[in-house]
Amino acid sequence: MAMQANNELNTHDAAKPDNAVVATENTKEASLTVHRVSAHRSRLSQIVKELESEKFELTARLEQLRKQADAVDQGFNQQIEDVEATLRLYEHGLNSVPVRMD
Repeated sequence: MAMQANNELNTHDAAKPDNAVVATENTKEASLTVHRVSAHRSRLSQIVKELESEKFELTARLEQLRKQADAVDQGFNQQIEDVEATLRLYEHGLNSVPVRMD
């Protein structure tokens, strides 16, 4: 009977995990979690840098397009002024313009 009680105690103690083993497993799990989070943080940091670079590039392209649109607008305004001046000449008659003969 004493032998059976002793075996039951040993079996019960063997089923109970040691604190050092539990701590080691927890440390491994925590280390894996930290590694995963660090990898995600690095990836996110890289993606943010890429997005900032793309934003800068798009802003520069937008500014360039604005300059081009302003240049086109100025060109159209000059052409409109030329057409209006030509129309005024036709309205007043070409004979009213002094002709220089050198």
